[in-house]
Amino acid sequence: MFEKHAKYIDAFNSDSSSNRTYTLALNAFSDLTDEEFFGLYTGSNTQFDSLTNASIFTYNKTVNIAPSVDWRTQGAVTPIKNQRGCGSCWAFATVAALEGIYKIKTGMLVPFSEQNLIDCVQKNHGCSGGSMANTYEYMKSTGITVEIDYPYEAKQGQCRVKRPVAIPILTIKDHKVVGPRDVNALLAAVNQQPVSVNIDSTGIRHYSSGVYDGGCSSKTNHDLTVIGYGPNYWLIKNSWGESWGEKGYMKLLRDEKSCPITTVPQIPILSF
Repeated sequence: MFEKHAKYIDAFNSDSSSNRTYTLALNAFSDLTDEEFFGLYTGSNTQFDSLTNASIFTYNKTVNIAPSVDWRTQGAVTPIKNQRGCGSCWAFATVAALEGIYKIKTGMLVPFSEQNLIDCVQKNHGCSGGSMANTYEYMKSTGITVEIDYPYEAKQGQCRVKRPVAIPILTIKDHKVVGPRDVNALLAAVNQQPVSVNIDSTGIRHYSSGVYDGGCSSKTNHDLTVIGYGPNYWLIKNSWGESWGEKGYMKLLRDEKSCPITTVPQIPILSF
């Protein structure tokens, strides 16, 4: 399997006849079968979300949208995390969005606990996948603690929520669906805060750098977080560690026909 992927990556990067705007590279997934990769490093069930309890994000079309946004420059993005061999992308995508809006609202960048969600969101399936809507509903009804008090283990265990030492458990007021299937709404939302999205991760498995324009299907299997945008791309935070992509991040061509990510984008809403 490794040899197969190595030959493909070498041929792709060496093809001078293509006008690709990105490169590929060998990484931790190169020796895995497709079944192993999707089973261990994705985990999105968001396409099956029941969103009856979610509000719709509305935006004022007269408000000026910045030409580019990078929430990292505003200190609203925690360092890249790694879900490792656990299909818990849904937890990382929602937590990254929460960390972003919490920093924007309070001025404090606080890493929240993905493990808390993996162990405690009963409507999800831990390392076997989950939905962002279920996760936000849990944060709304029960709350989430901080990472330092509930560190990541890359496996599902017994729910052991306790009163944390650092700060009280945070509950969100609501969560909203951005759009759905509305690029302008997603642009307006990311202009205000990081947004949880989902994607078909098949083509980005060996992504290394540049603006990915390789295309995706409409069948999503992986959740990540949009933390900004440029003139023609989305800036995305992934949960596959710093050895993947551009030190854990990627640029994705802003073209829904090429790679749709607006199926059910979602954001957490705080009460303050």
